Amino acid sequence: MNEVRIDYAKAVDMINQEIAKESPDYVYQIGEIYRSCSNTTELPDGTVVGSCVVGRALISAGADAKFLHKEAQFKDVEGALALLDGFYVTPKAFEFLANVQARQDMGTTWGDATKRAQESVSKFDLRDEF
Repeated sequence: MNEVRIDYAKAVDMINQEIAKESPDYVYQIGEIYRSCSNTTELPDGTVVGSCVVGRALISAGADAKFLHKEAQFKDVEGALALLDGFYVTPKAFEFLANVQARQDMGTTWGDATKRAQESVSKFDLRDEF
């Protein structure tokens, strides 16, 4: 697998690309069984696709969907990234992704979750280097 390096600008871009595919007003529905975000979901034909905004973004960035489904389906951002060999994320990008994920899981629209995550991350002096 190729190396994937995600700094803050790339993280914001990755999330915005997923929002553009869905809608800024999209509200992610937490699963009834696990009551948590699912990074992936399996379609009836067996195809594995991203489910939550971060799961979708990671797959679009190059994460193997089947691996993510098997090993990190219900992991938080930190847990999922820890399992993805070749993925490198700056502290600022990580905080942004985790913040978007948390806000999405609280029922915030993807657009608002992203905006609020950007505002939150901008309040701290976080490193954006690898």
